[in-house]
Amino acid sequence: MKDLGYYWFSTQFQTPGLATQLYRCEDFARFLSKESLAEIEAVRRDTRPAIVATVLWVAMAVALFFISAWRPIN
Repeated sequence: MKDLGYYWFSTQFQTPGLATQLYRCEDFARFLSKESLAEIEAVRRDTRPAIVATVLWVAMAVALFFISAWRPIN
């Protein structure tokens, strides 16, 4: 794990399924204790509403941009 860059390290913790399937990384869960895994899961659970809110905000901004571009100003 020492030679692993920050990007790969954070991707492994944020989306372990994607990291192991797409990037063929090892599953870090086998190196961690159950307490650490519980803390990581709590952080993921707490950040999901922020991620959803950001995605919805960006989608709304893109939709409003296209609506304003489609409708000409008189």
